[in-house]
Amino acid sequence: MPLPQVGELLRGHGVGAVQLRCAADEPVHPGLSRAERQVVRHQLGDSGLALLGLAPYVTLADGAAGLAAHLDLAFDPGAPALRLMPGGSGAAVAYLTRAAATLAAAAAQARGSGYGCWSRHTTSSGAAPT
Repeated sequence: MPLPQVGELLRGHGVGAVQLRCAADEPVHPGLSRAERQVVRHQLGDSGLALLGLAPYVTLADGAAGLAAHLDLAFDPGAPALRLMPGGSGAAVAYLTRAAATLAAAAAQARGSGYGCWSRHTTSSGAAPT
């Protein structure tokens, strides 16, 4: 859905902020030029929406491929954070250990940029792992 329509829909329901998914088929993705990223910022502002963050499909347990491009993408539209997912399968301890190490490296990469990274882990049912 184009960002002006997103803004109209959300503001029509009293919502003042949005987290945007980042994928090739979404309005915001790393392939946008700097000028296009500025357009995103202006469209959100014109819609009266604050940008809470970007939600890329970067998975930490798999090495966070594409993280640098998404950190760069976050700058122009003014996204204060990236939502990162742990990903992985099998024994939770193994993939969460990999995810934690990658998250630590991502935090170090983001440090000083003014952006944050957060991660949440749930099972497929939405419950926290045991």
